[in-house]
Amino acid sequence: MGLYRIGIGYCLFQLSSNASLIENIQACVIGYLYQAAAFCIAHLGLHAGFHIKGGLAYYHHHVDPAIYQKIPGIHRASYYLGLSGIGLAIMTVVSDPLIAVWTCVWYQIQILAHEWYHVGDTDRFYGKNSQALRGPIKAELSLMNLLNRIGIVNKEHHAKHHVSTKRNVTESEAWTDMAFLPGERVIFEKATDALWKLIGPLPDATRLFASRMVFLVFNLIVLYLIRRSDLQLEATVFLLAGMHVVLALLFTLRITRELRERGIYLPDQHNWY
Repeated sequence: MGLYRIGIGYCLFQLSSNASLIENIQACVIGYLYQAAAFCIAHLGLHAGFHIKGGLAYYHHHVDPAIYQKIPGIHRASYYLGLSGIGLAIMTVVSDPLIAVWTCVWYQIQILAHEWYHVGDTDRFYGKNSQALRGPIKAELSLMNLLNRIGIVNKEHHAKHHVSTKRNVTESEAWTDMAFLPGERVIFEKATDALWKLIGPLPDATRLFASRMVFLVFNLIVLYLIRRSDLQLEATVFLLAGMHVVLALLFTLRITRELRERGIYLPDQHNWY
């Protein structure tokens, strides 16, 4: 993951330096909103499949919430498993490259936020900054502490999500993990709650299928709105898309093997969460 972040940083520098400040701000905001909305819908879809009682996320919600602290590398890589990584690669190719790379930056922050919520001993978990290629580092902890102080991440809010899912496998609330913009948490929470009220009562298989269709339609609409005028693959776009394909293939093979060795079965791990 360390090399992946270097790649993202390089792509961001290349693309943002060739764009104006206004274009960067617009791409940053659009990328954030896309990532935040996609996270809520995928999170809903993840819970729609919890009746299967399998997978890393189910294990995290209903067996051991601290599992991600024990396997940080697997947790971070799990966000790129299967169709998640392929989906990010497709988005990179067909959408505006600057929006795509800003989306990837926010996606990384989303991963760090969810990880931070479940870390007990931060001094032991976050190592030296010189170990950036190997695992969690102090700079990430500093970023999360800053976001916590200004109210963007909130452990108490995230705790509500786990309390609700403990009551019932198909019950949930507090869908968001971050909130940067004024009123954003209220809007996304109410929208996701309304969608869950429609999907949640459906039979298990129907609920899972409906959630997948909602996620697919949402992404098709967004990608249509932010599509590129030409599909020429510049070097930067090729690099960004290629990284996601490699992550999707290699991490799926590696993580599936490692988790099965731990007794955690992965029947379906292709959501953004």
